[in-house]
Amino acid sequence: SGGVGILVRDGAHHNIFENFNISNATYSIRFANFNEDPNNNANVAGSSNEFSKITIKNSTGAAISFFGYRGFPARTSNNTFEELNVINSPYFISINHHTENNTINNSTINNVRNYAQVFSAFSNETVGLTYSNITIINSGFDF
Repeated sequence: SGGVGILVRDGAHHNIFENFNISNATYSIRFANFNEDPNNNANVAGSSNEFSKITIKNSTGAAISFFGYRGFPARTSNNTFEELNVINSPYFISINHHTENNTINNSTINNVRNYAQVFSAFSNETVGLTYSNITIINSGFDF
């Protein structure tokens, strides 16, 4: 219980994550830039990764987290999520760094109380996610 299910960090790119079941993590999928890699000058947490057929149950923080450590600039871009099944979480996303051109398709969100946990100067409008064919059940938001 707690911790992170899948951690994508410090420039990870072009990875495929498929057929995962994640339960009871604080953040089930987390993009993070810890600024420990001197070669990651673009401050990219993760880009062009594919997430497919992932079930997330009982996250205690957020299903997906975009995290920048101690205010370091970071961004996440061009990641694709297909067939996510998110069940029971206080937040669908947590946003603490820049995101752009990320997509979530053909997914179900069930019993998620809030859309976004927002930090710093970020807002729901700056989340950088587009959605297609999403089913939302018994949740505190809609698209």
